[in-house]
Amino acid sequence: MLQKFLEIENEPNTIEKRLSKEEEYCEIFYESTTIRDEEGRCVVKLSFMTGNPQFRQGNLKEIAAKRFEILEKKFITKPETKRRIP
Repeated sequence: MLQKFLEIENEPNTIEKRLSKEEEYCEIFYESTTIRDEEGRCVVKLSFMTGNPQFRQGNLKEIAAKRFEILEKKFITKPETKRRIP
């Protein structure tokens, strides 16, 4: 029984897990943006601070404008929604 237990315990170490492209990207992104501080807590860099072009200010402005348009349409089609806002 002890031998079977040891085989099961050692199994994950002997089998190399294959990661998908997405999983590999996530691992690399995690490793490049996450550190441990002196107290052992995880510190994660914010995405827009990493230079990722997806998070540049212009793109955020476009997203905000699109959300505003959606809200405007919602207020026109459902006026009761607008009345609920304090």
